[in-house]
Amino acid sequence: MAISTGQHQRLIDEMMRHKAKEFEDALTDSIIHGTGVVGAKQAQQAPQYSMAEIILMDGTSQTFMMRASPNIVQHLTKEMKEKGFLTMWNDTDVLCIRADQVKQFALRAFTQQEK
Repeated sequence: MAISTGQHQRLIDEMMRHKAKEFEDALTDSIIHGTGVVGAKQAQQAPQYSMAEIILMDGTSQTFMMRASPNIVQHLTKEMKEKGFLTMWNDTDVLCIRADQVKQFALRAFTQQEK
């Protein structure tokens, strides 16, 4: 059975979308885990943690121990713009705050000794 040019192009387009999604997932993982290498597996490295300080529009502040390196800031700000929430997580908890309530936030890397 022969494939038409249109079918061939659709197959190529679908393959490229799939590969782009795989790359985006690998890039997000590398940002979250601070490996600096797309596709690198975190299993060889100890988990990284950061202390987040979040200052809200009303002047109050919150702190949150996050399981990610500070390299995740760009990903967090992108997610805030696209999804409307600042979302942080660790091994047991997830914190979600509406983006319009966040005045600023900062992350500071924690070593295993500080944790």
